[in-house]
Amino acid sequence: GPHATGNILLRYTNSAECPLYGIAEDRLQLVVDGTTCNYEVATHAIMVDNFDMVDDISAPRLAISKNIIKFGEVNDHNEVIERSVELRNEGATPLVIRAVEVESAAVEVRVGDIMSIAPGQMRVVTFVLRGALIEDWDNPLTSRALVITNDPLRPMQTIRLTALPL
Repeated sequence: GPHATGNILLRYTNSAECPLYGIAEDRLQLVVDGTTCNYEVATHAIMVDNFDMVDDISAPRLAISKNIIKFGEVNDHNEVIERSVELRNEGATPLVIRAVEVESAAVEVRVGDIMSIAPGQMRVVTFVLRGALIEDWDNPLTSRALVITNDPLRPMQTIRLTALPL
């Protein structure tokens, strides 16, 4: 009847043959009794591995050398600034970098070709800020990078990114 409520269960299923990792966003239009509703339902999911069968003792463990990257002052629209972090595997089995996603269009991420890190080893990830791609020069740039791995305890870790356009 009127004013009744209900639940909608949304489930994302990742293909084993061609898995997707990182942010998945969708906008859904509801149709009730053949009539399209006026508002949309927005979904925001972060796709990670299914860890149901993982043995925690031998699992990989991601340690990131710093959780904030400060590009500092950007004085020139043509300026290009690079900063790096180390991703270290402190676990007992290979750590696989599934995705590194950056929110800001002004920041490019360079991970390299080798996405697996052996136990006790590390990999350098470089973030490149391009002044020419900063949209708002009147305010500080604050963004984040999402690091998605097969670490079952923390499959998604966040690195904050900041810059000060002058």
